Parts: sequence; structure tokens; C-alpha cells
Amino acid sequence: MPSAQQPRQTVEEYNPCAPWKFCLKRWTWRWRLKPDYVIIGAQKGGTTSLHQYLLLHPQVCSAYHKEIHFFDVNFHKRERWYRTHFPLYRPVLSGARKLVGDSTPYYFFHPLAPERAASLYPELKLMCLLRNPVDRAFSHFQHNRRKGRENRSFLEACQDEERWLADETRNILEQPDYYSEKHRHFSYVSRGIYIDQLMRWHDCFPKEQLLILESGDFYRDTARSVSKACEFLGLSPLESDHFEAKNKQSYPEPMEPDTRKWLEEYYRPHNEKLVSYLGRDFGW
Repeated sequence: MPSAQQPRQTVEEYNPCAPWKFCLKRWTWRWRLKPDYVIIGAQKGGTTSLHQYLLLHPQVCSAYHKEIHFFDVNFHKRERWYRTHFPLYRPVLSGARKLVGDSTPYYFFHPLAPERAASLYPELKLMCLLRNPVDRAFSHFQHNRRKGRENRSFLEACQDEERWLADETRNILEQPDYYSEKHRHFSYVSRGIYIDQLMRWHDCFPKEQLLILESGDFYRDTARSVSKACEFLGLSPLESDHFEAKNKQSYPEPMEPDTRKWLEEYYRPHNEKLVSYLGRDFGW
């Protein structure tokens, strides 16, 4: 047990193998799998569930953890860092090559992520879940409340956002290594303007490389949505008829009716543009 004068050692300091494991990953990054697909968002739209369901498929293997955050906040660490998060490629011993993916929902919203992803992996297949933006914003707010990040009312948080977000977005665009806590964690309303984000991704990737699923449909008929994802990835159908929702949470209080009405009016023109752009009406 450390004495009172000694700082407590970390787990890494107790484990002499940890530095060697890190070095081994860095030395072997060129022989590690490249991502075949990325679930880019939207946050609180069902990305964790889709990520976990795809890992049930025998032709899919996992990165070392969900949400690698390479194309958004860790791009300065370069591709060799990113590839250390994926397993080594064993083409003979493991049989048929398996697909591996990344699932980081901040990618969808980050203004530099599409260009960065396309610069390294132009053949990537992308998947996105779009949720009713009013419900998505409230779920995002409640998530921050549970994390202890938020003490404002939902309406105050939404109204505050407009004052500072433009500056934060401009800083990210002008300073590629700039990290904005506000942009990442407190963008409740802006993340629901899906039309702007989709067009930014379509500027960098062909439309046929991005599968769009609606979150309500995804949870109402999960098997059908997962089948669409498997077909999109060129996988055989997933033989499973039981899908348990991940990260499902209840709220301590409902959204105020006036706040919902305000958000519905705010999103109306953006949703109309989305319907016109996609030729699909999600019923929001």
C-alpha cells in the first residue's frame, strides 16, 4: 500500500506490460484492418444499438472500443494511431475476411469529419440514424444531466446555444486542432438540422455509400432495419430475431409542451428541406 507521502500509482504503472502492448500496436499498425464502415450518427439516435447488433454477425469483428473519435477530435494523431484500434488481419487462420467498423456519432456533426474521412478512406460505407430532432435534442439534454454536465433548464440550454455555436464552429474550421467542449457536448438544437450535415457528407462521399435509417422505424422493426444494414454492407442476413435496445433511459420529467412547440416550429423549415432533398418524409 502506498505511503501517505507517495502519489497513488496508476494501473498502467503497476502493469509493466502496458507500455509494450501500446508499442506493439504502434509497430503493427500497417498490418491491422482498415475500417470498412463507420456509423457516423446521429447521437442519441440508436447508434449504440446498431453497433452492437452488427457485432452479432459472424462476418463482423469489433474494433477495440466504440467511439474512437479519430475524424473529429483525434485526427492530429494521424492514421497510425487510428489503426491501432483495430485487430490484426489474419486472412488464412481466421477464414473469410471479416468486416470491422467505427461508431462515433460526433462525426456526423463535426464540420471537418467528412473531408478527413474521405481523404483516407474514400471507399468507406457510412451509416446514419436520424431521429425526430425534437426528441433527439431532449434525449441529448437528459444524457448531459445524468453525466452532471448540465444544470440549466432545457429551454435555457437550447436558447443559449445560438449565441455561441457559430463562433465555436468557425474556430474549428480555422484551427483544425481546436477542441470545443461546447460544440461537442452542448449542441442540442444544431445537431438536429440534419439537412446541413447530410449535404456536407454527400459533398465528400457518393450518396450510395451512405445508408440512412430512421430511428423510429429502427426500433419499431429492428430486424428489418438490421437486414438493410447487412445488405448495405454486403453481408449475409443476420440470423437473429431478438434485439434488445441499448442505452434506453427514462426521464425524470417530460418536456414542457411550450418548449416542444417552439422546437417543432424551429425545425419545420429544416425538415421540409430534408424531405425535399431525400424524397422521404419521416413524419416529424
